[in-house]
Parts: sequence; C-alpha cells; structure tokens
Amino acid sequence: MVQRVWFRSVWRRKKLELGAWGGSALLAVCVPSLAAAASLSYEAPNECPPAATLQEDVERLLGSALLDAAAIEVRVQITRPAKDNWRVVLSVPDERHGEPRTRVIFGHSCAEVVDSAALAAAIAIRARDPKLDRADSATRGEPSVPPERTSLAAPAPSQSVPAPRATPNRSQARFGLGTSLLLDTRTLPSLAVGLEAAAFADFPGPSLRALLFGGLLGSQEVRLSSGHGAKFDLLYAGLGGCGVKSFGSWFGLLCAGMEVGSLRGEGLVSSPRLGNSTWLAPRVEVGLSVPLRWGFSLTARGGAAFPLLREAFVVDGDQVVHRPAGPTARISAGLELRL
Repeated sequence: MVQRVWFRSVWRRKKLELGAWGGSALLAVCVPSLAAAASLSYEAPNECPPAATLQEDVERLLGSALLDAAAIEVRVQITRPAKDNWRVVLSVPDERHGEPRTRVIFGHSCAEVVDSAALAAAIAIRARDPKLDRADSATRGEPSVPPERTSLAAPAPSQSVPAPRATPNRSQARFGLGTSLLLDTRTLPSLAVGLEAAAFADFPGPSLRALLFGGLLGSQEVRLSSGHGAKFDLLYAGLGGCGVKSFGSWFGLLCAGMEVGSLRGEGLVSSPRLGNSTWLAPRVEVGLSVPLRWGFSLTARGGAAFPLLREAFVVDGDQVVHRPAGPTARISAGLELRL
C-alpha cells in the first residue's frame, strides 16, 4: 500500500514538471514575437502605389519582415500640392523628446517619394533595433553603431542599405487618347451633334500638350419651301497645342489649333448630286480636366471655330440651301486615358 502511494506522488510531480517546462517553452517562443513588431501607417492618394508595396520595399531594405523588427510605428503621409510635385511626411516617435521626429521629402512622382519613404523608414527601424546593427557589423567585421547615434535624416556609415528602385525619367512626354461628345451651333443648318477623338502628348517641363485630333458632325437635313433640300455633314482633322495649369488635383487647359476638312452636301432632289466645300478653320478652347482612377480623366471644353472659307450650297442652280455662318460655338465633354 505504501509503495503505491509513493508511485502516484512521483508520477504527479513529474507531470507538474513537464507542464512547467512546456509553458516556459511556449512563453519563450511567443513573448518575443509579441513584443517585437514594427508597424507602418500609410496615407496617400488613390493613384499612388498601395500600402503593400511600401511594406515590401521596407522589408526588402531591412532584409527581414516587420514582425521581426523592434517595436516602432512609422507614419507615412503623401500629398500632391501641385502638378508633378509630390510631398511625403515621415514621422517616428522620439521617447527622449516626447514629440515625434519628422522628415519631409519632395519628388516629381508618387512612386519616387514612396521609394524615398521606404528608405527613410528602413533607416528609422534599423536605428531602433540593435540586433540589425550588430548583425550588419558582424557580417563586415566592424564595430556596431549605438542606436542613439543613428539619425533619421541619413544612414550611419556602418549601415549598408540597398538603393531604392530606379524611377522613370519624368522629363519624358506622356501620351494619351481621348474621345468626346461635341455640340456645334452654326456649321450645319442647325445645332449639330458630333464626335471628336484625339491623341495627345503631355510635356511636364513647360506644362504643354500637343494634340492631333479629328471629328465628325453628323448628317443633318434642310428643306426649302419648294420641297427641295439637301443633307450635310462635316469631316475634319487638325493639329493643336495647349497650355496646362494645375489647380490642386484639377488641371486647366487653354488650347488653339487649326481644322482642315470637308463640308459635304447631297441634294434631296430627283437627280441628287454630291458637293464638297473645303473646311479651313482656326479654333480656340478653354477646358478643365479632372483625374479619375486608372489613368482616366474627365474633361470638358468650350470654345469657337472661325471658318475661313464659307461657300454656298445651291439646288436647282440658283436656290441657296445652306451656307456656313460665321464663328461657330463648340462645347464638348468626354474622357481621356493616359497610356
């Protein structure tokens, strides 16, 4: 009987020891992973790279995941004060001074400032994580740099941070396509509806746009009191240029160009004939472009065309059925896509 009690006591004590060892091992694994975790707070316009891209760049520069880094919160806020002018404000907490330290970086594109923010964030996380500094120094056989001596503004000499991704040359032109619905007041016998398509190239340096466009004003009929008449349409193409002015996220356009085409008429008589009149007209426009998503923009324009040649169309030899009026007003609205 005594022997059995001793056996149970020994077995119960061994179970308690095994449970204690298992709990200690679990805490040893879990506690470091909960205590050490860097985080990124990211705010940016829709056309900027997503937050996942910033995190991937930071982890690539660190050579490890954010969950394995020291506990620090890095805040990244990106704004666009003007066209081709982007700003990123990067903030990290400073326990010694109470207020967070900030750094402001400017660039010509959102991708450029995101790359700069990833580099600055990686430096800040390294500065708070002595393990990374010691690992880098041991790899090169150099003494480690204390975290207190590492500045957010520039990497310490002992650190080796890979260079950010190369950004495209922003001095190059950006090309795009556009299409719009067009209203014309006086080219055809009455208010006409048409369609215009354009290809353009934007030059960021002087903020200029070059245009190649073409359009069609739909067929329209007119009748005389005698019952005779004709139907007309206008087909044209042209070249133009625009000055571009930024108003925050919106863009203003001031454009001028030259249209060349054919004003065509077909008689509505027993023996109809087709006649053509040369269309030559300079034009001016003002417009507004509002960026949407995925490279699309909503555009609206208003202006006038000034026909230089205004030949008359006649039926039965002497009855004038139509002659283009003087300057004609134009209103258009449509979509553009930057390629």
